[in-house]
Amino acid sequence: MSEFEVVTDDAPLAVPGLSSLAELAEARRAAYAANKSETFDVPGFGGQIKARYRLLTYRERRQMVSRIGSENLPTEVDRDLSLFADTLINACESVVRVNPDGSTTDLGRWDPRLAEQFGYSHCENARQAVFAILEIEDAVVDHHYDYHMWADSVSSGLDKDEADFFG
Repeated sequence: MSEFEVVTDDAPLAVPGLSSLAELAEARRAAYAANKSETFDVPGFGGQIKARYRLLTYRERRQMVSRIGSENLPTEVDRDLSLFADTLINACESVVRVNPDGSTTDLGRWDPRLAEQFGYSHCENARQAVFAILEIEDAVVDHHYDYHMWADSVSSGLDKDEADFFG
């Protein structure tokens, strides 16, 4: 006898409040949509500058890895830092300044125009803007780490929710 039991009747799923696979799938989509963006402090600005990021798809992440691989960067560290910066660039929905009254002013996204607002007029692309604004490589690593840990927890949390659904 197999360890899997095949159910051939129309018995409802044993998930409270969900009576069909379509409802289960919709609940999964809703959980994903509810967790698709998050706001983080940008390192070095004492909470006055924040960036809002969305989850990147696997396809987007793979395209970044392929693009960076084709750039022939001199060291593994350069490739890592470029991937971290590109992740922040591609996931960014907006960078905002927190005003004294708690309201926010949208500054744009990681690009040369944003860098100019911070006094960096030499940036020719978004990656240079990230490195200029964050100023030190460790800040790029730390900011990417915050994003990565959030994205991983969302993915893990959704997988755990699915496991809870199926017992």
